[in-house]
Parts: sequence; C-alpha cells; structure tokens
Amino acid sequence: MPPLKGDPGMSSRSCASCTLCCKLMGVPELKKPAARWCSDCDQAQGCTVYERRPPSCRNFACFWLMDDQFPDEMRPDRIHALLAFNDTPDSVVLHVDPAHPAAVRSAEVSALIDALLKNYQKLFVLMGRHSAMLTPSRWQQSQETIWGMDQPAAPSPPQRPVHQQKRG
Repeated sequence: MPPLKGDPGMSSRSCASCTLCCKLMGVPELKKPAARWCSDCDQAQGCTVYERRPPSCRNFACFWLMDDQFPDEMRPDRIHALLAFNDTPDSVVLHVDPAHPAAVRSAEVSALIDALLKNYQKLFVLMGRHSAMLTPSRWQQSQETIWGMDQPAAPSPPQRPVHQQKRG
C-alpha cells in the first residue's frame, strides 16, 4: 500500500496513522454507513484497497490534508472530528466521531467552529444520528444549548441524504 498523501494541489502532509475518514464518512458505493469503520480499512495503516477505492473516497478532500496552516494538533484523529466540503459553497460539514461525543465541546473543536463560521454561512455538524446546523448568529447566541440531544434534528446537509431504516 502506498503512503497516503493528499492529491495533487494539496499540502505536503500525509494521513500518517489517521484513518478517521474511513470511519466517519459514508461510502454509498460500498453501502457503508457513516460512523462505522470501513471493512477495507486497516486502522493502523489505512485503506487496503487504496488503488481501487471507490469514487466517493477518491473525491473526499480532508481540510487538514489540504492546508498546511492547520496546526498538527488539529489532525482529525487527534480532535475526533474532520471537515469536509459541502455541495454548496457557503457551507461545510464537520463530522464528529460519536465514540467521542465530548469532542464537539472541546476547546480545539470550538475554536475550529469559530473560525469556520467566519468564512461560511452554515456549518453542518454530524455526530452519529445527531446533527445540528450552525450559523454565525446561532453559534454566538446559544453555544451551550446547541448540543442538547433532546433538540430537534437540524436539516441534513444537501449532499448527505438521510436514510432511515424501517423497523418491523
């Protein structure tokens, strides 16, 4: 398996031991749901089918890999969250590892949210089955109440349709 590096035009960084995208991102071609490990991921080494990975994996662009300005301590596996582009240019998606729910309230992630909302009109936060849509005004007014799990779910990001299984 080749060392994982960003695509051309990205920074000189490599994924190293970070494989969080292999867990948090859904992969429609593999029917892999979000927030579950991909069966093709070796958590210590990365994608075992890297050269044959599906288009959604090839098209994924990790913000941390793309920008050398992101501090090393903000690597996704270190903050238990990763950023992805959205289909609309005024928003991004923050995927938070549901195995680490406190990550969403950490100083690092809060600082990241502050910075993102200075550049984007909307920030969709996904954490397992929970979601929130943040805007600059909503974030400033109600940081303490946004993460209440008893709150109604926010609209899903446009490129990530929500599929609910029927029970019974």
